[in-house]
Amino acid sequence: MQYHISFTIQPEHRDESLAEFKEISGIRLIGQWNRVSGLGGFVLAGAILHEDLAKWVQEWPGLLTFEIEPVLYDFGFKDG
Repeated sequence: MQYHISFTIQPEHRDESLAEFKEISGIRLIGQWNRVSGLGGFVLAGAILHEDLAKWVQEWPGLLTFEIEPVLYDFGFKDG
């Protein structure tokens, strides 16, 4: 399953959060886009088990907030 993960970084934890954000254990990172302010962005990621994704986002309590949405590639939906 693929996910669109929006994240917001608390300003006082910006440098620490961005440094740690690169460590993604058990999650396949498809792409990451950051806001110019450095205070958030979004990730496209894949995970076989949603438990792996839940464990990953819980690694930043108080540093980041997340909004997670499962997404599908629109192949096949265009014609329907």
